[in-house]
Amino acid sequence: MDAKFVQKVVRRCGSMTKAAAELGVHQSTVSRCLARFCVEKDKPVVSCVKKKSLSEFRQLYDKSFIIPHRIKEGLKKLGAGWEYELDFAKLAGVSLNELSNYREQFLDFVVVTGKEGRRAWAGTKSFAAQMRKMI
Repeated sequence: MDAKFVQKVVRRCGSMTKAAAELGVHQSTVSRCLARFCVEKDKPVVSCVKKKSLSEFRQLYDKSFIIPHRIKEGLKKLGAGWEYELDFAKLAGVSLNELSNYREQFLDFVVVTGKEGRRAWAGTKSFAAQMRKMI
């Protein structure tokens, strides 16, 4: 296999695995071919795979990004409605512990109902304000 051709296929496919599948060879064959190409040209071996950014890593693993994002998505699902905190946590896909850790960022959407301290989450700030007036 011609190394330049393999490199073009890898760039077009976006990964060595996809390129190997398209070429009908094992991934290690593509990897060795690319390594030979880079060694022949006296350059370091460069990965032809699309690199992922730090923001993509953050979206996958940073709880301080993931949990507030899920809460915002849950609020969008509520729309002009409301749910008690337990049901809202299920709707948003977070645990009650996670919800309590980030509740202070969303105080405009939380309404405390009565002496028991039961909380309701409203889908919009205006809806929450209307709920507070009724209590």
